[in-house]
Amino acid sequence: MRFALPLSLIAMLMLTAADCGGERVVCKDSDDRVVSCDQDSGPIQIVWDAGPRPDAGLRSDAGPERPYESPCDPNTEATCRLFECYETPADWQPGASAGYCTKPCASDEECGDINLYRCREGGGGSLRCHRDRDNAPPELEWTGSNATLGAIGRDTELELLATDNRSIGALSVTVGGEAVVVESGDVTPLASMVQQRFRFTLEAAGDSLEIEASVQDGIGNTSAVLNRSVAVDNQAPQVTITRQPNQGLTEGGTIPGIMGLQASASDNVGVVRVTYYLGDNAVGSSVEGPDWGVFMDACEFVGGGRSFELRAVAEDAAGNTGSDAFDVNVTSNGCSG
Repeated sequence: MRFALPLSLIAMLMLTAADCGGERVVCKDSDDRVVSCDQDSGPIQIVWDAGPRPDAGLRSDAGPERPYESPCDPNTEATCRLFECYETPADWQPGASAGYCTKPCASDEECGDINLYRCREGGGGSLRCHRDRDNAPPELEWTGSNATLGAIGRDTELELLATDNRSIGALSVTVGGEAVVVESGDVTPLASMVQQRFRFTLEAAGDSLEIEASVQDGIGNTSAVLNRSVAVDNQAPQVTITRQPNQGLTEGGTIPGIMGLQASASDNVGVVRVTYYLGDNAVGSSVEGPDWGVFMDACEFVGGGRSFELRAVAEDAAGNTGSDAFDVNVTSNGCSG
């Protein structure tokens, strides 16, 4: 809301710092807006405020309600300030008796920009809008299933989680100094903060990738920069199914529907998993070497006996895979019923 300036105030605005000995002088608040100040023999009283804190109260007040950065002595300084409320947020009203510009509220959103104003207890215990600029930076962290991934072998999605006490702004991500496209998720309001997830695709190229990420909140405070290095590993692991001739586990051999399987596997970085298949049916997975053993039970789909491709697939931390396979005949021996 904008108020018309009275003629006396317009005249006052033409004064300079040299006129501080008069009844009014022209000053600026810490937001660099022109205000006016009265002087008298006692403490300077704030009538109402268009400056940094609309809940300023009396000039002699102390604590966070105090709008001044230093005391104001009209006899020695040209920066004595008594704020005039001629420009305030929408729906706020001046009130000389109350001592500040404000309005009743039930939530922060009712006060306007949540990065500048908050709804909190005022005089008499009632909730009032107060100017309270957000100076706290947001926080940013890696999240999701690839939060600690150290190497990739193919294009991989990475996820970031931003947290702020009021609002989330823009996220910046660069890979090798080049900006990448980021997908923004929904904002999740929590008890005393908000969170938002962001996703982007990291393309596997070169030998390593250097990532930098930071996020701003709604008023421009910026998080600390996250730095991360991800190796590019395009080398597939090697795996060999352990043959067991005495059990018929050889190429073209015949095996029972229930038996143990093992394999040997190696990789330039490290194998994380070996999974076994009969045809398209996964029959076991192991994350423990060196024998990567599982207990296979094929009774559900083997029927009276049939031929399958037995395949072992080894996977490394970057997602590269290698396999070994050969055909076997599988009987229902060992299956109940």
